[in-house]
Formats: sequence, C-alpha cells, structure tokens
Amino acid sequence: MDQLKENQREMAKVKWLIPNGVRYHIVSHISGKDIAKQVCDALAQLYQVTSEKRKMFLEEKLRCIRMHKGEGIDPFLTKI
Repeated sequence: MDQLKENQREMAKVKWLIPNGVRYHIVSHISGKDIAKQVCDALAQLYQVTSEKRKMFLEEKLRCIRMHKGEGIDPFLTKI
C-alpha cells in the first residue's frame, strides 16, 4: 500500500513538473494525458521527426542562408 501511494505521489509530481517545464504552446499537446508516460509519449511524438523530413528542412534552411552586407565571416558561419 505504501508503494502505491509513493508511486501516485511521484506521478503527481511528474505531471506537475512537465507542463511547467515546457513552453506555453506545447501545453495543449499534453494537457489531456492522465499518466506521465502518456505525457512523455506525446512529447516524443511531437518532437521526433523522420530523418527524411529533417533532411529536407535542413536543406531548405541552408538554401535560405545569406550573408548580409557588412556581416563578418564568423557570424555568417555561426548561422550555418
């Protein structure tokens, strides 16, 4: 019985900590979840992107990077 209460206490703590540790716009993705594992799974699904999608995103980002007039090489390379 003590172990069950301890688990419930830990679950409540995790359910409080996670929403307070994410940005405001992410809270709607995890608000309806009952247990911590569901919250973690929802966050993983939200942030895990297939490698093909990620590759396409990074290629597009690289294509759009331009060096601005007066910008030094160090700040430009930092953007890449």
